[in-house]
Amino acid sequence: MRGSAGFFPVDWRVFALVFPVLLAGLLCISIYVPVPPRSLNRLPVRRIAAMVRLAPAPATVTAHLARLHAQTLPVDSPETLAIKANDLGQVALADVALMAADTRPAWQRYAGPFNPHDPRPRLAVVVGELGMEEGLSEKAVQSLPGSVTLAFSSLAPEVHRWLVKARGAGHETVLALPMEPLDYPTSDPGENSLLVKNTATTNLERLKTHLDTAQGDKGGGFIGITTFSGSRLATTPSAMLPILAGLKANGWLWLDARLSPLTASLATAQQAGIPAIRADFTLAEDTSSPAIEATLHAAEHAAKQNGFAVLVVAASPRSINRLQDWLATLPGKAIALAPLSAMPPLAGITTGNPVEKPVDNMGRTP
Repeated sequence: MRGSAGFFPVDWRVFALVFPVLLAGLLCISIYVPVPPRSLNRLPVRRIAAMVRLAPAPATVTAHLARLHAQTLPVDSPETLAIKANDLGQVALADVALMAADTRPAWQRYAGPFNPHDPRPRLAVVVGELGMEEGLSEKAVQSLPGSVTLAFSSLAPEVHRWLVKARGAGHETVLALPMEPLDYPTSDPGENSLLVKNTATTNLERLKTHLDTAQGDKGGGFIGITTFSGSRLATTPSAMLPILAGLKANGWLWLDARLSPLTASLATAQQAGIPAIRADFTLAEDTSSPAIEATLHAAEHAAKQNGFAVLVVAASPRSINRLQDWLATLPGKAIALAPLSAMPPLAGITTGNPVEKPVDNMGRTP
C-alpha cells in the first residue's frame, strides 16, 4: 500500500529500510558530543592526560599550567601530566608532572622554588649523608625547612624512596656517591666505589649502577651529585674528569663538598662542562659545640659579605637539632635560606624555579 501523494509518497518498505540507518546516524553523533566538564572528574587520569594533549587548552588553563610550570612541585616522577576540571570548568591540580615535556637539564627541572627577586644574601645548607639510618633520615626530612637541601647516599637500601619522600616534603636533593678517600683501603666507602685505580670504563659502569638504583623506574628527582667520602678521588682530575663528563648528558650539577683543601673537583667539573658549586663551610659529625657556633657565625658573615654562602653539614641528631634553632633566626638577620640551585654562581644559567612574588628588603611578601 502507498501513502498519499501529499503526505508520504515513499513506499513504506523503503521507509522501513531507511529509518534504522537514520537512527544509527543520530546515535553515532550523540556518542561524539564533547564530555561536559563535570564528567572529567570521573575519567581515569591517563585518559584526562591524553585529552589535554590532544585538545587546545583554553587561555585560563594555559595560564594556570604556566604558573605551575614556574615552580617545582613535590611530585614522585616526571611522567604524567594530569589535570581535572571542577564543576565550574576551572582547572584544579590533580597530579602535575610537567617535567615530561621539560627539556631543561635535571638540576633546573628539579630545582626548589625560590624568589629570584629576593634582595637578601642567600645561604644554602646541605645536610648529608642520609638514607642509611631510618630515624635520622626521617628526622631530617620532616623537621628541617624545605629550603634545606638533603644529600642521600646511593648505597642506602631504599635510596629512591628517600629521594621521593624528601622531594615530597619540599626539599631539593642530591645523590652522594661512594668515592675513594685518602686513607683507602683502611676506610672503605662501600660497594661499587669509584676508585682512582679503576679504568674510566669501570668507574662509569659503577656510576651507572648507582644512578639507575637511585632513579628507579620513575626518576629520582635529584638536582646533582656529590660525595662525602671521595677525598682522594676529588684531588685526582684524571680520574674525576670521565665521571663528571658522564653526568653531563642528564644535566646534573656537581657539589664539591670540600673534603680536602686540595680538592680539584670544582675546576674539573667546569672543564667537563657541567654546572658546579663548592661548599664554603663544612661541619663534620664530630665538630665540637664551640666550633659549630663559630662556623655558623662565619657562614652568616660570608653570606652577607659575598651575597651567598654554602654550608655542608654532616647529619647527626645533634647537628639537626642545632640547625633547627639556628635556621629559625636567619629571617631576623635578613638572610634568605635558599636551595642549592639558587646560589649566585649558578645564576648565569638559572637561579632556581622562580616564585613570582615581589618582596621587600626583608624578604617579606606584601
